[in-house]
Amino acid sequence: MTTTMITVTRGDDIRIILTLTESEQVADVSSASNISAALTSRDGKQSYVQNLDLDANDPDADWANGVVVATFAAADTGDLPAGGVRLEVQVTKSGLKTTWYADSIDSRIGVLA
Repeated sequence: MTTTMITVTRGDDIRIILTLTESEQVADVSSASNISAALTSRDGKQSYVQNLDLDANDPDADWANGVVVATFAAADTGDLPAGGVRLEVQVTKSGLKTTWYADSIDSRIGVLA
């Protein structure tokens, strides 16, 4: 998965665009029956937002070129801790599940309401 460091703020809408790769090649996920995402602790022991179904019709998505978009609603991000979180993306294709992880997400606690 290709990501750069992303900073998110607890309680905000979070939109993450990323490219899935396999062996340094773009992963064509256009035939996936489902792609879902979750935000967890970096050690995977705590789940903050889970089972978000990603939309192939998102204007920024290009599943044939591995580009997926995860948009988490502000109402779902209120429990994110300060520090970092892990993004998990799971692709179901031909009945097989493959999961990618990105630990490059820095989470902050904002003070503005």
